[in-house]
Amino acid sequence: MAVFRYPVGKEASHYTVIFPGTTRDTTYVPPYHGEIAVNPADGSILRLTMVAELKSTDPVAKANLLVDYGPVEIGGSTYICPVKSVALSLVREIRVTEYNGNKQTSVGPLQTRVNYVVFKQYHLFRAEVRILSGEDAEPAGRQPASVPAGAPPGIPATSPQR
Repeated sequence: MAVFRYPVGKEASHYTVIFPGTTRDTTYVPPYHGEIAVNPADGSILRLTMVAELKSTDPVAKANLLVDYGPVEIGGSTYICPVKSVALSLVREIRVTEYNGNKQTSVGPLQTRVNYVVFKQYHLFRAEVRILSGEDAEPAGRQPASVPAGAPPGIPATSPQR
């Protein structure tokens, strides 16, 4: 496994972290860094990590992500797909109290939040397409689908019988 480390500065970041708020949430796009693990034999990605560079005093003190990839058989072929992901965050609890009509906001302790996902039951989706130019004629016996005359709305199109 070849492991490449990378940094992404704030100006190029696309990693969105949402800070919980008392009246509305705040979205922040911090700098981040991480690693990409690659199979040197075929170039497939085996693992991707992203670690947001947040301050320990921010409402969200940590926002990390890991995605593992692996071979998955779909429709008789093998593809490299996500097989597991783990998102780990440390979030400060924000408390709002009201005393004599005055609202006060206080910050509570950090809460660890983990989102663990296993990807399975992949399905293959394929379509067959044929593009015809305006000069091409439909092959004999195959005509475009049509709706029967006088059919109420919602009746599916039918093809001529052969």
